[in-house]
Amino acid sequence: MPITEYIKRKFISQIKSDIHSNILLDIKAKIETSVESWQVFSKELPNIKYIKVTPFQKDYRTIRLLVNVTSETHFEFICKEKTEIRDIQRKHTIEYLLFFDDEVIMSLVEIGELRKVKFDSETQLDSTLLPYMYQTKYEEEAEQFLNTFYSSALKLPQPIDPLIAINSLGLTLLESPLSPDGSIRGQSHFRSELARVYDHTYNSYKSLVVSEGTVIL
Repeated sequence: MPITEYIKRKFISQIKSDIHSNILLDIKAKIETSVESWQVFSKELPNIKYIKVTPFQKDYRTIRLLVNVTSETHFEFICKEKTEIRDIQRKHTIEYLLFFDDEVIMSLVEIGELRKVKFDSETQLDSTLLPYMYQTKYEEEAEQFLNTFYSSALKLPQPIDPLIAINSLGLTLLESPLSPDGSIRGQSHFRSELARVYDHTYNSYKSLVVSEGTVIL
């Protein structure tokens, strides 16, 4: 599942609440400087018009997210007998940290005006949370792998059996079901560490100690 879709499904209420609080604080700050005694009310969270999530690798368990959002929020401004209804549209860039622990947690870092997200070749991930790699680099790595471990595929194009690839590389396979929310997918571990997996029997998450060279599918 693409990261933008995942964040929309799992954390959209949190994003709406953060935007709502930010706009409300901004409006109240402006009202305080007004000569009239306005009160502002909003009974609904923002309506999200547009959202795009750009992920960056922070460490092996944490993803930094820059979320560009366009929203519209319904506000009522009341002053004595006068009431004004306004739909306020705002564009924000919100920075979050996404922690993969026993539960996936998204923590707000800062929220500000919309800004352009610059591409970072060192840490930026694609929509499936994989590092960016140029096509030529993919082809070089693939050819080197085939030459070393699967030379028959160079002579006759054929699907590569993941089990043969894992065994050829001397890796350890651990089978684990995908989680219903899509937060647990295939994993490759390059050092001994804790791996977060989904326990289908108990419909819950748990952590396992895995060794270097473990692949979870």
